[in-house]
Amino acid sequence: MRSDHRRTRAARRGRAAVAGIVLLLASAANRAAAQTSHFSACTTGILANCADVLLTATPGGGVGGTTLFEIALRNLGSTSTPALPTSIYFLVFGTGLPPAPGAEVSALPVPGPIGGATLADPSPWDLFENGDAVFLSALSNNGVGGCVVGAPVGGFGQAGNTCGVGQYLTFSFSTPRLLDPRAFSVLDLEVVGLDPTLPTDSCGARSPCAVLPVGGVVPEPATMPLLAAGLAVMATLGARRRRRSEVA
Repeated sequence: MRSDHRRTRAARRGRAAVAGIVLLLASAANRAAAQTSHFSACTTGILANCADVLLTATPGGGVGGTTLFEIALRNLGSTSTPALPTSIYFLVFGTGLPPAPGAEVSALPVPGPIGGATLADPSPWDLFENGDAVFLSALSNNGVGGCVVGAPVGGFGQAGNTCGVGQYLTFSFSTPRLLDPRAFSVLDLEVVGLDPTLPTDSCGARSPCAVLPVGGVVPEPATMPLLAAGLAVMATLGARRRRRSEVA
C-alpha cells in the first residue's frame, strides 16, 4: 500500500512538473512570437516635435488568448523650441488590415510609466481599434510630456514625463486580430505647446510625419494609398469626437 501511495505521489509530481514545463514553454513561445516596431515620428510644422514610439504585439498574450498589443510613447520634445514644454495627446495608427465592423475594440487604458518615467495623472485614455486603425486619445487632455515639465495651460497638460532613453508611458489592450506592428503607419500625431498661446502641431495622413528607425523595422510614411485610408480614419475620428461632445 505504501509503495502504491509513493507511486501515486510520484505520478502527481510528474504531472505537475510536466504541466509547469508546458506553461514555461508556452510563455517562452509567446515571448518569442512577440513582434516589435521601434521608430520616431516627428511633426514638420511650427513645433517640429518628435515622439519615440515602440509598438509590441504578443499573439496569445491577451485576455482569452487574444493578441496583447502595447503602445509605448516617449516625447522627445520640440526641436524648434527645446525649452518649450509640450504634450502629445492624440495619435492614430494605420494597421495595414481591413476594417472589422462589428468586432471593434474599445478600451480605457491607464498609462503605465516604465524606465523611470513619471506619472502625475493616472486617469484613463480612450483607445479604439476597428481593424484598420488604432486611435489613442487623452480624455483629460493631459498627454505625454518630455524632459521639459510644464504646468497646465488652457485645459491641456502633461499626464507624466518621459525623458531618458527607455522612459515611456505605455498603453496596452487585447484584440482578437493578429496586429503586426511592422505594418503600422502614423495617420495622426497631435502635439500642443504649454504656453499661453497654445501652439499646436500635427502630422499624419494630410501632412506626413518624418519617420526614422530606432534600431528596427519602420513603417513607411503615409503615401498616396495611405492618404485615402487616413482620410477615412479622420472621418471616423470626427464622428467619435462629435458623439463624445454630444454625450458631454
